Amino acid sequence: MRSPVVSGENGRAVFDSAYYWPHFTPIEGAPRTTELREHDVALFTLSKLTGHAGTRIGWAVTRDETVATRIAAFVKNAGELPRENQLRGLAVLTVLANQGPGGALLATALKEMERRWGLLEKVLSSSRCYAMQDRGTATKTDAWSADGAPRKPTPAYVWLECLPGAVLAGGESCYDRLLAWNVKGVHGKHYGDQVT
Repeated sequence: MRSPVVSGENGRAVFDSAYYWPHFTPIEGAPRTTELREHDVALFTLSKLTGHAGTRIGWAVTRDETVATRIAAFVKNAGELPRENQLRGLAVLTVLANQGPGGALLATALKEMERRWGLLEKVLSSSRCYAMQDRGTATKTDAWSADGAPRKPTPAYVWLECLPGAVLAGGESCYDRLLAWNVKGVHGKHYGDQVT
C-alpha cells in the first residue's frame, strides 16, 4: 500500500509495530505509542519480540476509549486466550523484566541479527544480479542497548532488487531463480514493482 486507504475525519491510522523492537531497529526515546493521535492504534506482538510464535499474545495501544472498548469486545468474541499461552507469555515477559534493558535475551537476539545481516551484506556486495536495501547510517540507541553504541537497523526481512542488466539463463526472473535456490519470499509485483 503506497497511500492511505481510509482518510478524513473518521479515518484511523493503525501502526503495525510487530517488528518495532530493539533487536530489529534502534529505538530512541519513548516507544511508538507517543506518536499516536487520539484515534490511532498501535499493534504489538510477543512472538516477534522473543521468537515465541506459538504464544499468540499481542496487544493494542490507543488513546481512544471507544476504540479500546471495541478492540476488547472483538478479542472477547474471538475466544479466550488459552491459559497455557497466558502462562508462557507471563514467563517470557517476567524474564525480560528481570533482565532489564540491555538484558541477555535481547542482547543475544541483537547479536544474532547483526551476524545475519553481516553475512547477507558480504554475500550480496559481490553480486552482479542482486542488491539489498541500504540499512542507513548507524544511530545512537537508547537504554534497550547494553552499551548504547550506535548501530544500524537489523530488520527481520530483506528487500532484494534484481539489478538492471542482470542476465539470467533462459529468461528466468530473479524471483524464479531465488525459488530454485529455495529462498522464499514475496514477488515485488505485490508491492507495486513492475520489474521482474
